[in-house]
Amino acid sequence: MQKYNIQISTLNKILQNQETILEKSLTFSGSRKAVRLGEFPALEKALYEWFLTVRAKNLPVSGPFLIEKAVEFARKSGIEEEDFKGSPGWLSNFKSRYGLHAVKLAGESASANPEDVNKGWELVTEALKTYGEDNCYNADETGLYYRLQPDRSIVAKGDSGSGTKIPKERVTLLVCANASGTKKLRLWMVGKSENPRGMMKEKPMIYKANKKAWMTSEIFEQFTKELDKTCSCDTALILDNASVHGIASNLDLKHLKIIFLPPNTTSKTQPMDAGIIQALKLRYRKAMMTKVSWFSFLLLEALFKFLFFLK
Repeated sequence: MQKYNIQISTLNKILQNQETILEKSLTFSGSRKAVRLGEFPALEKALYEWFLTVRAKNLPVSGPFLIEKAVEFARKSGIEEEDFKGSPGWLSNFKSRYGLHAVKLAGESASANPEDVNKGWELVTEALKTYGEDNCYNADETGLYYRLQPDRSIVAKGDSGSGTKIPKERVTLLVCANASGTKKLRLWMVGKSENPRGMMKEKPMIYKANKKAWMTSEIFEQFTKELDKTCSCDTALILDNASVHGIASNLDLKHLKIIFLPPNTTSKTQPMDAGIIQALKLRYRKAMMTKVSWFSFLLLEALFKFLFFLK
């Protein structure tokens, strides 16, 4: 059942009717299709076993990758190129025969070791007990495609649902708050432009720049020192094991105690990944779309007035 992804009821029917099924698989009548194997059953079986081994390690396998591996198996088996080329049609039939389909992989949670996850939660729990919720902070970075619009929309009948070109402008945000939520620090933003238009006047956040708009050790060092200055008592800062965070453990800090989560556990133990960053992006997206919609309305209103004046 696990190998062929079938239900218990299906298995029972197969066992009950095995003689009939085997008999019909060897013949073909005009009204029924036979149970067909591929032209190269040994090759496909070896490929499927390889596929199961790779997926057991939670590694991604794409269609082109499957074709490439099938061609490699074919050549090692002595199958000539003109006999087997690994076409898209063959791939579609192979996936159908073995019940394979494409899905979007669920982030990095699969790589988290349960023992390390428990250890990470123990570190967080102990920090809360020692420093209290008001003095226990968590910080994490996230990328933001700040001009990206939603990819779903309500459309009228006959509307093809075409969209616009996906903008690639990106910045990195550093989000930090304490466990009680009473202190939400100003966002740190890392962009490419040294003097972004409008940012220098309002200063809604602390802005830094580099060529790739990435967080760097130097910028994170500045952030850590600034947070340490605002603390008046012993305070914990919980971080993941990103390479840029390593600088924090070597700093001479007065009040701040750095606590690192175990590697590969942030998808389970990082507080900022438990919906806080997602909520921030959703609110930003809503505010952006509201502003864009209102601006479009003003333009449309001005256009109507202009046309009415011409008339």
